[in-house]
Amino acid sequence: MDLILDRLTVHREQPILDLSERELRLSAGTITLVLGACGAGKSTLLQAVAGLIPLSSGYVRLEPEHPENVRLASGYLGAQPEQQLFADSVREELYYGLSNRRGRRRKQQAAASTDVSIKQALRRAGLPEDEAFLKRSPFSLSGGQKRRLTLAASLLLEPDWLLLDEPSSGLDEEGKESLQEVLLQSRSTQKGGVLLASHDAGFFLPLVDRVIVLNSGKVAFDGHPQALWNDPSPILAAGLQLPPALMLSTQLKERKIAEPLIGEPLKETAKRMAASLRVQSEKRNPPCTLTPTAWQPDPIPDFLDEKNPSEGMIHRQEPDVPRRLTKRFDPRAVWLFSLLLGVGVWMQNDWPGLLAGLAVTCGVLFFFQVQLRPLLRLSRYYAGLVVITAFFAGLSWKGGGLPLVPGGLGFSYTDALSSLRSMFRLFLVLWLGLLFPLTHSSLELKQVLTETLRPLRRLRFPVEAFSLVIMLLFRYLVILSEEWRKFARIAKIRRLGREGKDKRLSPRDLRPLLLPFFLSILQMGEKTAFALEARGYTGQDIPASKPLYRLTPRDGWLLLGGFLLTSLFFIYR
Repeated sequence: MDLILDRLTVHREQPILDLSERELRLSAGTITLVLGACGAGKSTLLQAVAGLIPLSSGYVRLEPEHPENVRLASGYLGAQPEQQLFADSVREELYYGLSNRRGRRRKQQAAASTDVSIKQALRRAGLPEDEAFLKRSPFSLSGGQKRRLTLAASLLLEPDWLLLDEPSSGLDEEGKESLQEVLLQSRSTQKGGVLLASHDAGFFLPLVDRVIVLNSGKVAFDGHPQALWNDPSPILAAGLQLPPALMLSTQLKERKIAEPLIGEPLKETAKRMAASLRVQSEKRNPPCTLTPTAWQPDPIPDFLDEKNPSEGMIHRQEPDVPRRLTKRFDPRAVWLFSLLLGVGVWMQNDWPGLLAGLAVTCGVLFFFQVQLRPLLRLSRYYAGLVVITAFFAGLSWKGGGLPLVPGGLGFSYTDALSSLRSMFRLFLVLWLGLLFPLTHSSLELKQVLTETLRPLRRLRFPVEAFSLVIMLLFRYLVILSEEWRKFARIAKIRRLGREGKDKRLSPRDLRPLLLPFFLSILQMGEKTAFALEARGYTGQDIPASKPLYRLTPRDGWLLLGGFLLTSLFFIYR
């Protein structure tokens, strides 16, 4: 069953995966390796194929067509698959996905075969099969065992394709051998295949049938591993280091000595090198003299020459990202500008004034080139809240003044429109308030707060700590939203075994969703604390230095425009 990736693109603030100019056909019974530096789009590609993130364009399909809307998500293992664990025992963790795929009538009939399937999956993943291990808590296992347990859970579902993100990370030699056996078995079935992303090119190049190198979200190389072995320039162009064996092969090739073949054992390479040197020595047949000669270092290959990178080393080309218009202004001026407009919009109490505020808000967002996708995503939930609030605000109870006289339920359109107007006004103010967070990074927010609150240091106000808390709050709100969506999709996939059209969560999804989500939050907090401690952060204010930002005449014109618009709103009200 071939996997077709037809012109996939994924956009966030900018294109992070752009395969719009090609169709990738991954043949059944093959293993495909995706290489690339951090941020090149490897994980994004796997998540897009698995259906964990929405596609901006293109589609994923299987040939021949599958009767169900399969997105191959049951075979996806992320870079940290151990975060998906939630059950009390290894047996329950494995049984969860398997039980969801079977109908109610088949569950009792398949109870006997379930243990057999679980033990086979554990054996393939290189884990013990005894009863003591099945009763252990998944959280008591080592990091490598947790990864192999999630691999066993995926193998138990018998997915058509395995989608593995950094599968060798955290595995010892025994774990890598088990992983190699799983990959070879998946190739031999001819039912599906394996698509994996990794930095460990030295381990995977001898095993795979095809290599795709991503550079800045685009395909820089697509071909056989032997082609990369003969010419490793695409690896260097992607910003990656050559594996030791490939670097040795390239250096030996420059000296016209028998180089190691791809996947060849070191002993065999040594034998061929010795034979090659013996042949070269016999051809040259130099005279045996003891005359000392000055030692000259061997020339460095051109593509490894760090002293002349413009001619030798191939560097990764960073994409040209257009500079936002807000970057031309002082961040404090942008914040004050949005604050002035928010005050002006808040003063409007009728629909014409609010419609004028809507026009000004849209014009400001367009002027500063704000990405509308995050705003529209938040607006969708807020719109539902507005409709519900206006509906309940319009409900009224009429009559029923006397004890035996029943009343009746009525609806006041005036009250409903009044509530709708108030909520819409708040909606516009929220949009203006998001102008700064959507156009500036968390670090810039911290720097602006530190600069603005600098005079409060004389009052012993903890400016540095306060700025850091606000920065982390804004940063983690976005991260937590992304984590929730990720674990929600994974929980639904583990229940259904596929990514279908139904996007709703079931009550059965709460348990495999909530525990991994909260554990992820704790791990992020722990990593943040370690990072602050490693950088020597003590919570004390840093001595004052030169101001990072200075107001310019351009900022003055911006503030003047905001003041004039606010004055017009004030006059109109």
